[in-house]
Parts: sequence; structure tokens; C-alpha cells
Amino acid sequence: MTDEKKSAPAQGESASKTVCKFPLDRLRVDCFQLFGVTASTFDGATRKLKGDVTVEAVKAAINSFQDAKLPQKTKKKEGK
Repeated sequence: MTDEKKSAPAQGESASKTVCKFPLDRLRVDCFQLFGVTASTFDGATRKLKGDVTVEAVKAAINSFQDAKLPQKTKKKEGK
């Protein structure tokens, strides 16, 4: 077994992570394994996202979608 360690970036390289973007269709295939949500929740949460997106952007969209409050139903006044 090899001991894999992350080395410091070489001179001139950025220390920031490389951002990977994926097509929404591909993330939707494994949405339950990746995000713990069903395809219908994934669809609702990502309805405004377009093109390739990061996993972090999808997680944020799902959290926002799940935390959103539903509008309150108003009772209709019954006329006599």
C-alpha cells in the first residue's frame, strides 16, 4: 500500500482547488447517492441552473430549495 500525500504546489502554481463542472443530466443520474435527494427534488431545486455546474452549486441550490417556506393558504370567506 502506498502512502499518498498531497504535495505543496510547485512554484507559480495556484494553491486553490481546481473547480470541476458537470452537466446537470449527469448529476441527476446519481442525485440520490451524491445529494441524498430524489430526482423530483433535484429537478425542482435545479430548475433555474443552466449548463455545466459544480457539485457545490447544486448542493447550495438543493439546500435553498428545501429550506424555502411554502406560501400560506388563505381561507376563503364564505358568503351567505
